Amino acid sequence: MRAYPDRVPAGTKPTDSQLRHENARLEREVARLRLKLEHAEKLHRVQKRLAEMMEELDRAWIAHPERSLRGRPVARQVPGEVWINRPEQEPASDAPQAAAS
Repeated sequence: MRAYPDRVPAGTKPTDSQLRHENARLEREVARLRLKLEHAEKLHRVQKRLAEMMEELDRAWIAHPERSLRGRPVARQVPGEVWINRPEQEPASDAPQAAAS
């Protein structure tokens, strides 16, 4: 990321247009960083809650193992990706492409 002083030659005053452009760029950068911070905070809360759920399940297992017919219960992990309408995958072609003569 380039800093503002690199864009204006030494000894000259920046124009209003340059100042507005730089201000808008900085506002976009701040907004992008805020979104990244919010995402990290949400991810931290999710991971913390999963750990709490696993502790609760462990306590339940220790207290009454006969209630879990399929063995020790495990908290489900958060999916890596979620789609509303997943794009269709193109079928993989096993046949080699014919070479043009």
